[in-house]
Amino acid sequence: MFDRVTPLNIFLLNNNPLSCCTMHDFFEWKSNQTRLRLFRGTCHDFNRTTDIESFDLSKCPVDGQWGSWSTGPCSVTCGQGSINRNRSCDSPPASKNGTDCIGSSTDSLSCTLAGCPVDGQWGSWSIGPCSVTCGQGLINRNRTCDSPPASNNGTECIGSSTDSLSCTLVGCPVDGQWGSWSTGHCSVTCGHGMRYRNRSCDSPPASNNGTDCIGCSIDSLSCTLARCPKSYRKYGKKAGSWIRKTRKWKRITSRYY
Repeated sequence: MFDRVTPLNIFLLNNNPLSCCTMHDFFEWKSNQTRLRLFRGTCHDFNRTTDIESFDLSKCPVDGQWGSWSTGPCSVTCGQGSINRNRSCDSPPASKNGTDCIGSSTDSLSCTLAGCPVDGQWGSWSIGPCSVTCGQGLINRNRTCDSPPASNNGTECIGSSTDSLSCTLVGCPVDGQWGSWSTGHCSVTCGHGMRYRNRSCDSPPASNNGTDCIGCSIDSLSCTLARCPKSYRKYGKKAGSWIRKTRKWKRITSRYY
């Protein structure tokens, strides 16, 4: 309002409606003047008129003023948080019917610290195809530590990134294979005859569109037993004819197996 020290000798405030309680700065200035000899005026406070030189500022109301904020710590130790702060209406406090401070005594500010540790988490398995096209096989699968990945000194995922599972598809084709021959008795009790044998396509049988056995399921072999007694020779001619018929039947049947 004024320089701290001025060359004024006389300062007249007559005929001015002064409210001295609002003139603290002015009275501070006046107290610093060394050349001011004449200082006149009247104050109109407290519903009465008072000479300005005899006015007592200590009787004026004092409005409260906020002190400095006292700031607390951030509400978190990492990442985004808030700071709560407080202030008091004590610089100065309200007195002599002065008004209290206007505004809130509390406030909050955002605060950002270093990023919080984030532990890695596994993503979903990516599953490949079965290792076979039929029957029993394996499926290999993979996963990645990216949901989320580890950051800010967080721990990596625990466990393996690869795995395998069993898989079962439709049965594989099985080609039939012949079983052992089952051999019968010789067709005669003495002399020369025929022995018939059989086999089955069951070791294993054909399955799942596999091919059947190739070849014949029946066969015959010649067999020779002990020489027939003389009484049997007269029937030799008939027996020879029966053997020839048997061999002819074998040739015919082999065409169909």
